[in-house]
Amino acid sequence: MNLVGDIISLPGSSISEAFQPIFSEFLKRLTDRVVDVRMSVLEHVKNCLLLNPFRAEAPQIICECIKHMFIHLVFSLFSFIVVLYLLTLIESILAALCERLLDFDENVRKQVVAVICDVACHALNAVPLETVKLVSERLRDKSVCIPFKCLFLLLHLN
Repeated sequence: MNLVGDIISLPGSSISEAFQPIFSEFLKRLTDRVVDVRMSVLEHVKNCLLLNPFRAEAPQIICECIKHMFIHLVFSLFSFIVVLYLLTLIESILAALCERLLDFDENVRKQVVAVICDVACHALNAVPLETVKLVSERLRDKSVCIPFKCLFLLLHLN
């Protein structure tokens, strides 16, 4: 990849029709998973354009850079939206679970305590402190088995 970048960055060089597919593949590395590869391509593209901004390939280079940056921006925006949606979904699930902490059936209360504590053990940051406090209130549950289950599960939180 660096070799192709060095060749296109040579003063006075132009990409012949025979090397156009290689050049296109080189520009596609702008979306490579490896950050160092993307950075290297950008450096070579910059050098290429600085040496001769009016070379025949300049519009293609600029177009590819803009296209790949746009794709990256859209992907980042999509990822952000998905994360927001998942956070909202998790908040909704936890809110529904918290409502069931006061269920009239002790088996349901015990299972809710187990679910919330299991999630918190797996990913402590996923469960808000307020939810853990609500679970800890089950230590004063009227049922005999729930405070023990609650204490046992809360002790496993780090």
